[in-house]
Amino acid sequence: MTNILFIRAASQNIGGIEKQILLIAREFGSRKLFNPILATSDKFSEFGKRFERLGFSVYELPMGKDDGLNRGAEAIELILKKHNVALIQSHMFRESLIGRLVRRKHPEIRHIFRAHTYIDCSWIPRWRKLAYHILDKLTSRYVDRYVCISQNAFKEISEFSWISKSKISLITDGVEKIGEPDQPESNLTLPLPPQVAMVSNLIPHKGHDVLFRALWLLKQKGLRVCARLIGGELTGGNKKGFTPFTDNLKQEASRMGILDQIDFYGYTQNIYEALKGFSTLVLPSDSEGIPNCILEGLCLRKLAIASSVGGVPEIIRHRVNGLLHPPRDAHALAAILEEVFTTPAKIWESIRDAGYKTWKDRFSVDQMIEGLTRIYKEMDILQ
Repeated sequence: MTNILFIRAASQNIGGIEKQILLIAREFGSRKLFNPILATSDKFSEFGKRFERLGFSVYELPMGKDDGLNRGAEAIELILKKHNVALIQSHMFRESLIGRLVRRKHPEIRHIFRAHTYIDCSWIPRWRKLAYHILDKLTSRYVDRYVCISQNAFKEISEFSWISKSKISLITDGVEKIGEPDQPESNLTLPLPPQVAMVSNLIPHKGHDVLFRALWLLKQKGLRVCARLIGGELTGGNKKGFTPFTDNLKQEASRMGILDQIDFYGYTQNIYEALKGFSTLVLPSDSEGIPNCILEGLCLRKLAIASSVGGVPEIIRHRVNGLLHPPRDAHALAAILEEVFTTPAKIWESIRDAGYKTWKDRFSVDQMIEGLTRIYKEMDILQ
């Protein structure tokens, strides 16, 4: 069976990209399409251990900022001596540069860059984005195919990195069903319970501060909305993730007088259990690709409210299958939450139904695997 090598840095918890790699590896292995191998920065991380539990090989790769790209490429050279790898698949820009260095020395190996949020992230300065796009263009000969998860990433790669559209494909992420969808509320004449869940690693740029500000604004108007934060720190800390950024969030919530409205649930692999009892899901991020948490919320028939960034508008159409607000706009988010929690639940039933249908029709695992398989066949990696 053909070997495929995934390159992905490890972190304290499993994020959306790691979930996708684990899902793709599992499906490739079970369908006997590929034998997946993982090169990661920490083979003993939760990500590395879960990949290994699937029955696949995991290797450690120096991928820190101080390690240099060449060290990562040299470590992959050692993996290539043990395994006959036909395809390298990278998932973030820096990781793709390691893949490009390997591809340069081994032209017989194909390299796919599975672009998620890509370069256009809110926290990257404009001058650095330009430098990255130029570097991307100059080294693009060592990427055989860019496989984007969103139209937003497709547009960025073609327009800002000047990559030919013939070299770019669009295959959206898919998520599996994680539980039974919510049933309609018992009394549709009453508003939905005034509580929201947010599934996200506890890192800057995910919009926790925007949510806090919105909750504070609503409190000033006499509407008390509680929030459950599901997720942990990416680095350091204990299993629940209560490390510095969490402390910062707690201090901010305390300063605003809303700490008693926030449930710091922590990291969990059981998202279904964590979302039980919550009808409404929020994600006020600064930057996103195709967020897994929104897709998981839709598959559970939650009412999804998110900022209109990245690939999110490709999932959610405002007031059709969810609700959108401008990024960094706490007043707009507060206005949406106020409407949701002061009007009869029956108003939102058709939107929740449409959200569930969106997941089922467009973001299934089968559709994603079939799309990727088609790409590999076009590249003569699979027969």
